[in-house]
Amino acid sequence: MKTFKQHISGTIVPTEQEIVPAVDEALSMAQRRAKGRVMKRIKAKLALGRKKQAKKPADANRLKKRADKQARNALFTKFAAGKSRDDIPVARKAEIEKRLDKAKPRITKMARKLLPQLRKLDKERRNSGGK
Repeated sequence: MKTFKQHISGTIVPTEQEIVPAVDEALSMAQRRAKGRVMKRIKAKLALGRKKQAKKPADANRLKKRADKQARNALFTKFAAGKSRDDIPVARKAEIEKRLDKAKPRITKMARKLLPQLRKLDKERRNSGGK
């Protein structure tokens, strides 16, 4: 439930009980199921927040996260020999993720090169007005 302050300000913030604490290690199957249930329960809040955020320009941190994610996904595809994540077994995905953790400097370098392109895309996205 939203607090009065959240209602007035229009921000939707999931409560502490709704968010499973982030950890550095991989989730077990039970944890994955629990997290799935939580996400299913708060999906409306997340969708509303996403819709509001889409109207605003992306800040530097958000652009950096997007660039990191794109670079990481590009390397994942390369390490997976062009196969999609859906076609790869969980154990193989974990193996590739470990390799990606070791390739952190490479990912950072790729992300830095992607930033201007992402800034341009964000500007185009906002100028198109969601058409």
